[in-house]
Amino acid sequence: MTIQGKNMSTTRLPWGLSKNKAALLLLAIAIIIFVGLRATRPTAQVDPSAEPIYSVRTLSAQPAALSPMLKLYGTVVAPGRAELTAALSADVVAVHKLAGDTAARGELLIELDDAEAQIALTQASAGLQQAEAQLALDRSQRSTNKQALEQERELLALAERAVARAVKLRNDGVLSEADLDATKQNLQRQKLALQQRELAVRQADAVTRQLQAQLRSAEARLQAAELDLARTRIHAPFEAAVLATRVAVGDRVNPGQALIELYDTRRVEIRAQVPSRYLAGLRRAREENLPVTAVATSAGRRLPATFTRLASSGGGGGQDAYFRLLGADLPVDSKLSLELVLPPEEDAIALPFDAIYDLSRIFRVRDGRLQSLSIEKLGDYVPQNAPTQSQYLLVRASGVEAGDEIVISQLPNAITGLKVQTITQ
Repeated sequence: MTIQGKNMSTTRLPWGLSKNKAALLLLAIAIIIFVGLRATRPTAQVDPSAEPIYSVRTLSAQPAALSPMLKLYGTVVAPGRAELTAALSADVVAVHKLAGDTAARGELLIELDDAEAQIALTQASAGLQQAEAQLALDRSQRSTNKQALEQERELLALAERAVARAVKLRNDGVLSEADLDATKQNLQRQKLALQQRELAVRQADAVTRQLQAQLRSAEARLQAAELDLARTRIHAPFEAAVLATRVAVGDRVNPGQALIELYDTRRVEIRAQVPSRYLAGLRRAREENLPVTAVATSAGRRLPATFTRLASSGGGGGQDAYFRLLGADLPVDSKLSLELVLPPEEDAIALPFDAIYDLSRIFRVRDGRLQSLSIEKLGDYVPQNAPTQSQYLLVRASGVEAGDEIVISQLPNAITGLKVQTITQ
């Protein structure tokens, strides 16, 4: 029995490849064609003239020895600031100066009641008179003792001769034994009297020294009482301006209590902190006696000042410097600005602020392209020929030569190698 199946048509691929292998082969051929086309594409020609060129303003560098200007902010201080206090207990009877007043040296400021001081002075004076009287009495007693001592010695000699005669008379049988004993007793009494007188003379020196010490003590108490009496009148110790008056009439004050605060108007100074990077210049100026000029500005007034000294300690990124005002009277603790002209710095260049990039560098133009240079900032500077006294910054940059063109305009995308065209200023 013959069975005839259904005739099914089949598609056969070349080279006996399966469908999967054929798909991979086609993908590989497509990749090879794409890479070949990309490699053989024509190269685009770059036009050098299409590179952007930026216009910048430049300044011809002229390194020279220039003096930087430093702007500081200071406070008026008074080293001669004093607070006068009471030296004794007393009542306030008069106040002649109040805050804001001025006083000449020696002028009366405050009066205290002197009644108690007068009583103490009288007592001290009486004590001195008593000590003087005792010392005068001692001098008289000393003179009397010296005279009496000579007399006692003469009496002793007489007593000794009397005893010698009595012994002879007793041996001759003329004088009784009782009379001889009486003569000997008189001799012993005279010897005792002489010893007592000699002791009194020797002790006189010690007594005199004691009385002299008492006299000096009495004199010191009198001087203290006189000083307390004088201290009931409070006078200005210098040319002064009064900052505050601490008492009023009728107040009772005690020793050490504050009465009035004032300062010496002839010793007013300006204290300003100088940043650390400028301290070397100030120290050099002080050591080499170089001129440092300063001008203080307060309430629209420009006042000359001179640099006097640097503080012995620093802090807060700088150090305090002190300046003496010349012929000016400013209130203590007031604030002001100070323009300081430092000694000249070698190889310095004055540039406008727009020439500074990132606060630390400038750009020089070489062969039509920018070149970045690091700088050292020396301070502000005001050229004499600058329009409207514009402020410049004084810098020093290693490698800058006279005639180099320094960019003085700001470019947002300024980098080394950027092509520029210059507009010289």
